[in-house]
Amino acid sequence: SHFDIQYEEAINGQEAVDFMKKSRNFTRDPEASNVGLVLMDWCMPVMDGCEAIQIIRELGMLVPIVAVTACALEEGLQELIKSGANEISTKPILRDDLFQICQRYLL
Repeated sequence: SHFDIQYEEAINGQEAVDFMKKSRNFTRDPEASNVGLVLMDWCMPVMDGCEAIQIIRELGMLVPIVAVTACALEEGLQELIKSGANEISTKPILRDDLFQICQRYLL
């Protein structure tokens, strides 16, 4: 199944936070890009996914966030949910799973 979505890529949590701070989700500027869904990796350099999610939530953004991780340890998953993730998807994400996640939050 092929689906067409626009996306931006951040290489670490800090870049993701910086992008979200410029988005319509935060600035309310109609010219800025509106983010409908964030896929946030847990393990990243500079700032990890948990911290990035927490900051996005503290800034008042309600955008759906799906945390993505290779870790299936219960305590790690709880940490991601506590930070404000809507749900967690474990790697590898199959195309059909990604499609369902997008349908859940974007349609």
